[in-house]
Amino acid sequence: MKRNLFVLAIATLFLGPVASGADAQPAGALVWEVLDVEVHPHMRAQYETAIKDANAWREENSYPFVRQGYQTNFHHYRFITQVGDWEGVERAEEWFAENTSGTPSAFVAPLFGAIKSVSRSYIRTRPDLFYVPEGTTILEKFGAANYIHEIRLFPKPGSARAFTEVMEAFVPVYAANDVQTPRFVWEVRSGSNGPQTSLFFPAESALAFHEARNADLERMGDEFRTLQTEGLFPNVQDGQFVAWRIRRDLSYIPD
Repeated sequence: MKRNLFVLAIATLFLGPVASGADAQPAGALVWEVLDVEVHPHMRAQYETAIKDANAWREENSYPFVRQGYQTNFHHYRFITQVGDWEGVERAEEWFAENTSGTPSAFVAPLFGAIKSVSRSYIRTRPDLFYVPEGTTILEKFGAANYIHEIRLFPKPGSARAFTEVMEAFVPVYAANDVQTPRFVWEVRSGSNGPQTSLFFPAESALAFHEARNADLERMGDEFRTLQTEGLFPNVQDGQFVAWRIRRDLSYIPD
């Protein structure tokens, strides 16, 4: 039951209203809070126990927002909170102010004691740049996903329009070549990690992603490579790749 709730929550988290097909443009951009945490070496067990205790505390006090957990390498965690919009950000801040005014809970000291560094960002989803394969549902893809591949792109100053146009141009190329991996997109609006646009590709595993991606790139061939070299590369100043493991056991889903 918890896994089904997680799948439903993550589908809502990524998409809001969704339509399938290359020409469909999902409406309704969402605001999320993104917390990136680096944990001290050898303190992962302490940190994860504290996270689970913190989630139990959220449940006891009716925290209203979904919070998804992810991990890359041994010490870096990410938590995405679906606040929805800027009013949701204020609601979350008010909730914490009301529920942390007394004596700190037992999990607080071990939680913060395990943290080496932390950064917070607020992002906005870009449903106009999503790709959802024809006949595919988000529940189907995320129900099987244990892995998310992130491509971080850092657009050059003044290139916003050209960058958006080339991101849009990849969608019909995916569709024409029957690419079956969805593409989700967000942009950092404020905080530690901007300006940045990230592309996300869910898969069952890292191996499954790379096998599918290599086959897709071969099928898309010169059309993809031309868009990449003549459209994308001139408009970005840097790029990064991050492999995320979905941590359902560290996630929180309100009842």
